[in-house]
Amino acid sequence: MYKSNCRKMNPMKRPVALLLVLLLIAPILLPLFTVKAEETTITISNAQEFIEVAKKARLDSWSKGKQIILQNDIYLSGETFMPIPIFSGTFDGAGYTISGVKLEEGGGGQGLFRYLEEGGIVKNLTVEGKINPTGSKEIIGGIVGENKGTLMKCTFVGEVTGTKQVGGLVGINEASGKIIDCLVNATVYGQHQIGGVAGENRGSILRSTNKGNINTHVIEEDITFEKIVDEETKVTEISADITDIGGITGLNTGMIQNSNNGGIVGYKHVGYNIGGIAGRQSGYINACTNIGTIYGRKEVGGIVGQMEPYTLLTYSKSQLDTLRNELNTLERLLQNAMTNGKGSTDLISGQLSQMKTYVDTAQAHTESLIDQTGEIIDTNVGEVNRISVTIAEAIDRFVPVTEAFSDMAVSMEEAIAPLQKSMDYMVKLSNSMGRSITELENVSNQVGSALSELEDAVYYLKRGNNLIITAAETLANKDIEQAFAYLGDARLSFERSGSALEGSLSKLQSSSSNFSKLLSNLEDSNEYGAKAIKSLRDALDEIEIAAGYFSDSLKGVEEVITYLSEQPEVTFTVGDSTYQDTKESLYTSMHETSDALGELNVIINEQMNLAFDDLGKITEQFFVVLDVLLDITESVMSFEPSVDNYTEDISKIDTESQTEGKVANSTNKGFVKGDINVGGIAGAMAVEKSFDPEDDLEIKGDKSINFVFQTRAVLRSCRNIGEVEAKKDSAGGVVGLMQLGYVVDAVSEGKVASESGNYVGGIAGKSKSLIRSSYAKTFLSGGDYIGGIVGEGKDIIDCRALIEIEKGNDYRGAVAGKVQSGGQVRGNYYVADDLGAIDNISYAGKAEPLVYEDFITLEGMPKSFSELAVYFMVEGKLLEKVQVTYGEAFDKGMLPEVPYRENYYGKWEDFDKECMLFDVYVDAVYSSLVTTLESEQRLDQAMPIVLVEGLFNETDKLVVENLAQEKIENKSDDKVAIEEWYVVIPEDGNEVHRIRYLAPDSNKTLTLEVKEGENWKQQAYQRDGKYIYFDVASHEVTWRSTRVEGPNYIKEIIIGIAISMFIVGGSVFFHRSKKKRNREEGIELTD
Repeated sequence: MYKSNCRKMNPMKRPVALLLVLLLIAPILLPLFTVKAEETTITISNAQEFIEVAKKARLDSWSKGKQIILQNDIYLSGETFMPIPIFSGTFDGAGYTISGVKLEEGGGGQGLFRYLEEGGIVKNLTVEGKINPTGSKEIIGGIVGENKGTLMKCTFVGEVTGTKQVGGLVGINEASGKIIDCLVNATVYGQHQIGGVAGENRGSILRSTNKGNINTHVIEEDITFEKIVDEETKVTEISADITDIGGITGLNTGMIQNSNNGGIVGYKHVGYNIGGIAGRQSGYINACTNIGTIYGRKEVGGIVGQMEPYTLLTYSKSQLDTLRNELNTLERLLQNAMTNGKGSTDLISGQLSQMKTYVDTAQAHTESLIDQTGEIIDTNVGEVNRISVTIAEAIDRFVPVTEAFSDMAVSMEEAIAPLQKSMDYMVKLSNSMGRSITELENVSNQVGSALSELEDAVYYLKRGNNLIITAAETLANKDIEQAFAYLGDARLSFERSGSALEGSLSKLQSSSSNFSKLLSNLEDSNEYGAKAIKSLRDALDEIEIAAGYFSDSLKGVEEVITYLSEQPEVTFTVGDSTYQDTKESLYTSMHETSDALGELNVIINEQMNLAFDDLGKITEQFFVVLDVLLDITESVMSFEPSVDNYTEDISKIDTESQTEGKVANSTNKGFVKGDINVGGIAGAMAVEKSFDPEDDLEIKGDKSINFVFQTRAVLRSCRNIGEVEAKKDSAGGVVGLMQLGYVVDAVSEGKVASESGNYVGGIAGKSKSLIRSSYAKTFLSGGDYIGGIVGEGKDIIDCRALIEIEKGNDYRGAVAGKVQSGGQVRGNYYVADDLGAIDNISYAGKAEPLVYEDFITLEGMPKSFSELAVYFMVEGKLLEKVQVTYGEAFDKGMLPEVPYRENYYGKWEDFDKECMLFDVYVDAVYSSLVTTLESEQRLDQAMPIVLVEGLFNETDKLVVENLAQEKIENKSDDKVAIEEWYVVIPEDGNEVHRIRYLAPDSNKTLTLEVKEGENWKQQAYQRDGKYIYFDVASHEVTWRSTRVEGPNYIKEIIIGIAISMFIVGGSVFFHRSKKKRNREEGIELTD
């Protein structure tokens, strides 16, 4: 043998050798891996590279597995920009910004990314731009139109406009979509499902914030003040087209956690379902905060506008299912009878086969009925809000009902005659047959009893028919209440007629069976017996015809009662003609089976006794089936279609771990203002009017006509400290209108008011459900129905109220204005010296007062209830909070200064400072400054004597005093005081003031002197019209006006001139007189 000379390799050396080989081939393999990495990683540095990526992303598979990294801020011009159509890779913005985004192209699903697929990621990206597409404008987002992937640490700044499913970040966030640590600072506008982050959220939104304003004006609507005031027409029309608007999302069926809204949401008096976090919600909201102002018309809330319930549709076994099971049992019994009758005559087997055919047909009709019922449930059972019946239709439906009952009565009467003949023949037969006389008498008695019950059935049937006719006449007169009374009596008569008819049929069946047994023991058939049987059969035929009419009548009554009993908000669709035909066929099959049973009974008694046991079982089972049919008929007769029959609120069995239909641990700090149904946390907890129960709900059990909608809507551990204001009805610190659901561990500390409506409550305005362990510390104001916990409520348990009603009329209470009948009230406490618990009456163990010191020590009491404070507010914002002690006076030294405002004077409004019993909100009041104060003293009751210029408030007044005139003692000169004034100027912060003085003398020799201490100092002044003015540097001043009296020579001059003139005049007069006298004497005088 050949023996190798090679030495065996040491095992430890093999790994070393492999490593050496890898090192040798690494230079060859490395370029291959490098090529692969280059193919999956793409960098973008400019707009053109972005456009190239967008073009390649038209193919849905192109982006799978790719990582795109932004390396610079890029600007996309409006001419070249195109969005990325579909993306499923990773887009890393790396902290850079894409700006200049301007999207105006048409179509739905628009954004920087139109569709982000499941597994796709966009992160670390800021986008700036304006998204305003044309066309349908649905599913519009600042970054993503439709998101099934993940957005992380992304920001959008700009404007987004659309019509439906419009969001600052994404249009719709699908169930697989996640939005994490994102920020929006944009204005967003639209009509339906509009949100700061997402228009609609079905997935998850975590730790995200909106700072932008949402729908703060109405698109394509010319809103004017007149339109807003005219609410009955214009505003309601506008509002109906604006729904589901939220700071984070318009509609939430998913999850929102640790997210905040700081923007204004909504427009005054416009829009339905407006909320700080979600407009409408049935998902899960936890640990969210709103600090923005929320406006709307109806269903307006600090966190949620409309809180819809999470809905579970549960099916249970119905009577139709029972009927199907009993028919199956009947079929098995017939099969057994056929098996046992194989040795019998062909006649018996043929009859059994025919009966089986009838039963099979009935079974098929039942299965078809169940299938059709399922289809009806699928399509129509959820329509709980339409009214489809009128009184005229109800009256028309009475016509066939009365005709059917009349026909039935005729048939019943026709059955009486053959029954009477049958009884007569039986009496004759009894007389002729000695051996069986006792049995025949019993049979005769049974027939007689059946006859009596049949007569009763006819009586009650006629009575019911007459009552229906009377009800129809009453309906024609629109007396619905009386019509219902007649219908109730008619229904009772029908029930009695049905019971009598059932008893009659039972006795007739029993008498027929006993009579057949008797005849089987007789060797020959007696002529009387044959005639008796024939008459009995004739009677049975007529009764069965009557039963058919009865069935038709019952269905007619069912339709009438259904139409008249339906409530306005719900209608349950009945089956179509096929459905009704199937029911008729089912009844026909059962009647045929009954006929076949009768014939088979005769055949078996005549030809074979071996199958009698099987026949008994079949007959017994047949009556079980008949009982089920009667039960179904009775159920239909007693059916009253109502939402309550098909809904069950399971909110109160909530646990902290359950998340469906819940808002928890959330806080509102913003001002919430709407027209109707306004709440600090939720505007309303109710089913939306357009609610489709088959759309997006969980289904439990197999479908049947027995079903119930189980609803859950829970507000747990939420707090409102914002002000709530409604124009009309239903304002609550936590929820405005509570039609269903459960509020627990809620705290309300904001003001709640209705401008002109009713139903105002610290927790709920109006409630039909349970409020438990909730706390209200608030001011309340409104019309009727005002309560510390609820304006009008039902179940109120373990709640606490520290409230003050500033304004209210009827039905006021520290706990509730009014409690609905049947409500549970227990364990509630409040503090109030002059107000009772419910409608101003307190109830021990239910709702009773406590002194403040005991009240604040109750278990679970929020800390804020033991901390009273005065809140100093400036234009709705808190300036300073000053803590006070209950029952003590406010320290005036703690008053803060009113903030300065140019050309205005500010002061705090007055409040009771002597005894603090409640929180107080004090507003700063500003008044325009008065620049001039005037004296009350006036010249000739017209012009004021003194004017002082400064910056005074409207309450400031001058103190002006006119001192008495006096002679100034001064030997060096001669001065006379004209006036002397004393003036006190109010403090206005100025050191120097200008005084305008209406001096009494305009003589230029007027001198003005100001008193300084005990001395007078001359004051310079200037003239301005009739006033002189001068400046003083004191708030208290005294001055006087004087004039100088110098030597008076004028008088002497005038006297001298007068004397001179007298002398000259006298001299002239004397000279002329002398000349005249000389002429008269003839004496000529010479010089």
